[in-house]
Amino acid sequence: MEKYTANTRFCIIANYTHKLSPALLSRCTRFRFSPLKAADIRALVDEVVQKEDVNITPDAVDSLVRHSKGDMRRALNVLQACHASSTPLREEGGQKGGPVERDVITETTIYECIAAPHPDDVRFVLKTLLETSDVKSCLQAIQQLKASKGLALADILSALGEELAKLDVPSQTRVAWMEGLSEVEYRLSGGGSEVVQTGAMVGVVRNGAELAAVKAK
Repeated sequence: MEKYTANTRFCIIANYTHKLSPALLSRCTRFRFSPLKAADIRALVDEVVQKEDVNITPDAVDSLVRHSKGDMRRALNVLQACHASSTPLREEGGQKGGPVERDVITETTIYECIAAPHPDDVRFVLKTLLETSDVKSCLQAIQQLKASKGLALADILSALGEELAKLDVPSQTRVAWMEGLSEVEYRLSGGGSEVVQTGAMVGVVRNGAELAAVKAK
């Protein structure tokens, strides 16, 4: 790089700068790009949907844009994967070149592709935790949901945290929830047992709900 700096400039694009050589980084000027706005991602997704004739519902597009979190590449990768899965396999000996009738890409298709809990599942978890006082029943219901839908606790924690933040509760309850769930997520990332940490999540939310009930009296 130093040999040709008089007439050459190098552009290195990376997601994680810590994986690059320190000697290389010391000779570079860093530019950090913020996530794209939802409107910009939607504009390109709509363009791809139109040009590639993707059979997708408006709700699915909304979910795709929301879960891309400002990452255009992620949005297009998920859209491509869903489009490929919606294309039926050609029967052996079938006619080639004929019209292909693809399945409709729905909101459920998007959530299944990215392995994220569906909003209905998140609402079920939230309702169970807030309205069921028996901790054992809560734990059994959530474990059954995880097993039947193949959900990971880390994804449930992220979605549940967003829903809890929307509730109108005393500040003490909100702090207890956020501190408790962050501790559960930390232990889970460190290799903690999913079963044990699922129980911890149930305990955290139930303690916060009982604290809110006491404050309301």
